[in-house]
Amino acid sequence: MMGTVGNVKVGSASAVYIGTADTVPTSGDPGYTLEGLRLLYAPEVEEAQVDEEIAPVDITLMDERLRVVMDFAEATLANLGRAIIGADTGTTRQVKIGGTTVSYVSMLIVTVCPGAASGVRRIFLPKVVAAGSVELKYAKGKINSIPVEFKAVRPDTASAVMGYIYDSWAVTLASDAFTYELAKASYLVDGESAAADDLVTITVGDAVNGSKCMVRIADASHAITVKETGNIDLASGATLLMNNLWDYLELAYNTGTSKWEEAARWIP
Repeated sequence: MMGTVGNVKVGSASAVYIGTADTVPTSGDPGYTLEGLRLLYAPEVEEAQVDEEIAPVDITLMDERLRVVMDFAEATLANLGRAIIGADTGTTRQVKIGGTTVSYVSMLIVTVCPGAASGVRRIFLPKVVAAGSVELKYAKGKINSIPVEFKAVRPDTASAVMGYIYDSWAVTLASDAFTYELAKASYLVDGESAAADDLVTITVGDAVNGSKCMVRIADASHAITVKETGNIDLASGATLLMNNLWDYLELAYNTGTSKWEEAARWIP
C-alpha cells in the first residue's frame, strides 16, 4: 500500500473566527489556543436485524452530534463570554453568569489543505453554541486557559446542514476570467483591484469532459456577478450574483458545447 506523505501532517489551525450566527465570520478571533482544536462528529444509528441474518440488513441514521473542542489560551472577558452559555457581555469589562438566553454564533476554522501546496481547508459551522463546562485555574506558574466546547445545530436561514468542510485555492480575476487547473477544482474568487467584478470566462486549462469547478467568493464586500457572455452556461437566467461567503456555484465542463455548465448552486 502506497501513501502520500504530504497528506499526513496538517498542523494547528491557522485561524479561528467566531461571529454572528448564519453568517461567515471574518473577525472575532479568540487568539491563541492550547493543545490544538478538535472537531468531533458522532452519529447515532439504529440497526435493522432479522432472525435469519447475522449482520444487520439495514442501518438508519437516527441522530447526529457535531462538536468543536479547544482551550482558549487567552483568558480575556471576551473569551469567557464566548465559552459560557447564557453569559451576558453587554456591560463594559464585565461578564454576567447565570443568564437563560442562549446566544448562537458561527465559526470559521482555517487550516492547510493536506498535500496541496497553496491550498486552504475551511471548516464553516453556521450555527453553534457554547455548551461545555468551563474551569479556570489560578495557580502560580500556570497558564489560565479557558476550556470551551461548541455544539453545532441546524441553522435557520442557511442550508439544512450543520457544517461545511472544503478545500479551495484563491484566484484573482483578470479581465473577468481565471484559468482552471484540474488539481485545483475549488476556487475562492476575488475581483480585480480587490473590488466587485464580473466572471464571464473560465479558461479551460487542463480540464477534461466532466471536470468539476466549484466557485466561491473570497470577500463578501467584493461581489462577483457570473455572466453567460463567455463560456459559462447557467441553469436559469443570464446572470448570478454571489455576495455571501457561503454562496457556491458548481460547474462541469462539457467538451461537446465547450462550456462550463451549471451542475449545482447554493445561494440562500
